Formats: sequence, C-alpha cells, structure tokens
Amino acid sequence: MRGCLAPGEAQRSVGNLPAEEEGEAVRFIQIIESEGDVAEELAGVQGYAEQAAGDETVKVERVTICGDRDRPGTVIMIAEFASADAAKQNDEHEITQEGAANAPDGTTYRNLDVHGVVEM
Repeated sequence: MRGCLAPGEAQRSVGNLPAEEEGEAVRFIQIIESEGDVAEELAGVQGYAEQAAGDETVKVERVTICGDRDRPGTVIMIAEFASADAAKQNDEHEITQEGAANAPDGTTYRNLDVHGVVEM
C-alpha cells in the first residue's frame, strides 16, 4: 500500500500533512455535526473564509462540508488545523465565536489528533 508505514518506521510527509518533528504537535481535525441545509452551511463557511481572508490569527486551514447520504438533513463539517493549539487559538477568535453562537441546537463537536494518513 502506497503511503503505509511499517511498524517502527518514522512518520514522513503524506499528502499535505507535514512530517512530524520530535516534540512538534500533531495535526488536529474537528468534526462538526448538525442538522441543517448543506448549501446554507457551505455559504456560511464561505462567508467565514471571506471575513478571515488575510487575517493570520485565523488558524483553520481547510473546512470540508458534507451532507450525510444516510441521514438527509445532517451536515458534517471537517475542519483541519496544524495542531490542537492552533484550533484553540482559532476558537477564541471573534468570528469563530460568532459562528458558534449561530450553530443549530444539538450541534456536536469531535476533536481528533491526527496520528497518520495512509494514501491509497
């Protein structure tokens, strides 16, 4: 399998993930799940991106917006960060706080450390 590491083999750069250096933070992903309209959520994230343009204090690198095929009306967003610390800094940003305040009731968040990526 291309990109798969053998046990004990050092992690290396795969895709857009940088190689992890000794003591350096691992990448971080936040999964946000809510009920809503995919097009509206996409427009909201695009608006966030426009507000954040040029602002180096906004630390989110990419957001993927998905509609759950098995549960129509369920929106899943995957936000990617360089580290959990970067995500925390981003969470404290004013435009992030505004977006969170407008999130639908019942929105859930999953916070994930990335330990590896295998490209197939």
